[in-house]
Amino acid sequence: MKKLLLGLGNYINILSKLTFLFIFLFVVYIFLEKKMITTSDILIVFSIILIQYALPPFISWIVNMKIKK
Repeated sequence: MKKLLLGLGNYINILSKLTFLFIFLFVVYIFLEKKMITTSDILIVFSIILIQYALPPFISWIVNMKIKK
């Protein structure tokens, strides 16, 4: 029963992230259609998001590799 609940929670978590992603992309599409934002604005936002989420695991991976040596 516990595994079922954990699996269900994981499924709901992934589903909520996908829903947020689709809503975000839809809003970006509407803004692009109305010429309220440009593609350079989108690239800046995505680079900030990428740095925010991808850099800490990468740094911790490098630190772990240095510690293991």
